[in-house]
Amino acid sequence: FLRVSECYKNQKRIDHACKQLTTQTNLLLKQSQAWITLIGQFTDALKVLGDVENYSKIIERDCLTISNTLTNVHQDMTKSRQIVDDEPQDATNSSK
Repeated sequence: FLRVSECYKNQKRIDHACKQLTTQTNLLLKQSQAWITLIGQFTDALKVLGDVENYSKIIERDCLTISNTLTNVHQDMTKSRQIVDDEPQDATNSSK
């Protein structure tokens, strides 16, 4: 009769341990899913940062191109004015 009682107590302990294990397993599953979601959000944020960095590089390159173009135009206009200013006055008067 004592052995049956011990078996019953052991079975109760095993059932309790199984319930605890199930609870802990479910908790671990929820935590794992939360981590997966967090890592996905982090990855998306990194992609956005990469896009912003790429976009800023494109803007920087475009601004440099515009700056160089304006510098060239200014230099060309300055040269053109010098050529016009350097023309002899007689040539302009004789054409009138």
